[in-house]
Amino acid sequence: MAPPHGVFDEFCARFPYEETEDQLSAIGDVLRQPGWWQADRLSAAGNYVEIHAGGKVHLVREPLAKLAAQLDAGEFIRVHRSHVVKLTAIAELQPMFHGDYELVLRNGERLALSRRYKALLPPAIRERL
Repeated sequence: MAPPHGVFDEFCARFPYEETEDQLSAIGDVLRQPGWWQADRLSAAGNYVEIHAGGKVHLVREPLAKLAAQLDAGEFIRVHRSHVVKLTAIAELQPMFHGDYELVLRNGERLALSRRYKALLPPAIRERL
C-alpha cells in the first residue's frame, strides 16, 4: 500500500524550513510503513494528539479538534472530549453508570463513551444501546 497522493507534499508545506538529511530519512521511513495514515483512534495528550495506527502511536502537536475535523465523518466519530475512534475499530459497547458507556475496541483497548457524545453515534449503533 502506498500513502495517498500528495500526503508528503502537504506535510512538508506546513513547515517553512528545509529538512536535514536525517529528517528526510526519518520521514521516508515513516512513509514506507504500510498503513501509517490509517488511524484506528486519536487521543488527546496535553498539547499533543496520539495517533494510534498500525499498532504504533505517533505524536502530533495539534489540537484534537483540528485533526478530527480533517477526518472522514462517515468513518470516525468523537466518543469523548479526549478520543476520536474509527467506527470499524469498535467491537462492542458496554453500559456503565448514569448513561455512560465503555467502548471495547477490536484490539482490546477500552475507552469511555460519554453521554454527551453518545447522541452523536450513528443511528444504527445508537439503536442497539
